[in-house]
Amino acid sequence: MKPGLPSQRRRGFVLLLFIMSSVAIFPITGLAVDVVLLYFVKARLSAAVDAGALAGARSLSRGGDFAAQKESAIVTSTNYFNANFPRGYLLTSAAGPSISVDVNQTMDRTRTVTINATVEAPLYFLRLLRFDRTPVAAMGQTSRRDVNIMLVIDRTGSLETAGACGAVKAATIGFAEKFSEGNDYLGLATFAVASRPDVPATNTNFKQLVRTVMDAMVCSGWTGGAQGLSIGYNELKRLNDPGVLNVILFFTDGQPNTLTGSWPIRKPPYYPDPPGSGNSAMSPCSNRDDKLGAITPNSPVRGLYGWVSTGFPRPQDPGVLTTSVYNNCSFRTAGVNTVNLDVSHIPDYDYFGNYTRSGWGGAPSLNSTTHRSYNYPPVGRKIALTTSNVERVSINALDNAAIRIRNDATLNPVIYSVGFGDVVDALLRRVANDPLADNYDPTKQTGMYIYSPTADGISLAFSRIAAEILRISL
Repeated sequence: MKPGLPSQRRRGFVLLLFIMSSVAIFPITGLAVDVVLLYFVKARLSAAVDAGALAGARSLSRGGDFAAQKESAIVTSTNYFNANFPRGYLLTSAAGPSISVDVNQTMDRTRTVTINATVEAPLYFLRLLRFDRTPVAAMGQTSRRDVNIMLVIDRTGSLETAGACGAVKAATIGFAEKFSEGNDYLGLATFAVASRPDVPATNTNFKQLVRTVMDAMVCSGWTGGAQGLSIGYNELKRLNDPGVLNVILFFTDGQPNTLTGSWPIRKPPYYPDPPGSGNSAMSPCSNRDDKLGAITPNSPVRGLYGWVSTGFPRPQDPGVLTTSVYNNCSFRTAGVNTVNLDVSHIPDYDYFGNYTRSGWGGAPSLNSTTHRSYNYPPVGRKIALTTSNVERVSINALDNAAIRIRNDATLNPVIYSVGFGDVVDALLRRVANDPLADNYDPTKQTGMYIYSPTADGISLAFSRIAAEILRISL
């Protein structure tokens, strides 16, 4: 048997093996450490370009044309990048990163902000191999789709009573300021008994136009919510631009209680009789064709009021209808609280095609007798013209208007709702198709409902909606 190697010779062999292995182990270890450090620099640089691109896209609302908006985006992107990755950060080059910002606009109404940044990052262990620094690059890109927005704003008397009319004005003006003239389209429709597009949706000077209307607005009247929402939607249909994000912001401080419709006029013999008449009564109107107007739920009901608000810049209800087609009608000669002597019943659809017989407001009561008009056979029981029914069908019309709008598979509108004061959250959740709504439909555009418990909170609610719109358009 051979004797083993002396211990000194074995130690010498291990030392020699370690020295030979170190030639490979040290560079590999150094490379691993430096790669980890470079990865950290890369991660921070990527976060900085992403933040800059996002901030730049959001700043595209500043400026009256694309050139000014582009300049705003470049400045904002650069500032946000520098705040997140200053010179010398993580021991990178003292000269700072090299950064370029580009803003492009495509034919499909999408604007893209792109940031490219490069920085010289330090190496540590690899300096042994005469590598002191290496470049690290990152790119961030955010695209912002243009938006068509209609603001549908309550201007009823309850806001004045609550001392919140001024807060609504400020919130509406502030909301418009967050969007981009020249690219986004924005319009305004205020509603009470009557409404109209006070600012037809436009991409030109809408910020000042909204400010002018809000400064002149007076809060008074009842709540024609279905009409306001429908007019806002009609403006989006007029633009007819499915390539953008189509949005309605609906604000109210109460339940709908006013209906605009084409009201059937009593013709002989027409039932039911007006209270206390004891016979088949016809309207004293000279012309007994259906009459277009608005009815409010006072006790007794009142109307017919004009349904198109008057005047720019001050939107207001025009009052009782006075053109010749209403000559000799009782509501004109004897007062608005006698409109039930002219109108036979509540129609099944309002003027805008919103169904009134069912919805969140519940089923209205029907007349006790079968309706028939002169020379026509019976047509069935109709919705009785009562105070409670006017309130109920006004709610149904708003509920069904929101459903009808969401079913537009071409424009795919998104509805956001903001409530204040005496509102019912469940109804406004349904209007917005909020995920908490009892009829939430995940196959349609999902909106959001926000309740503001105070007048001061209305602006915060509007700002939150604006941020959500900008988020989903990015």
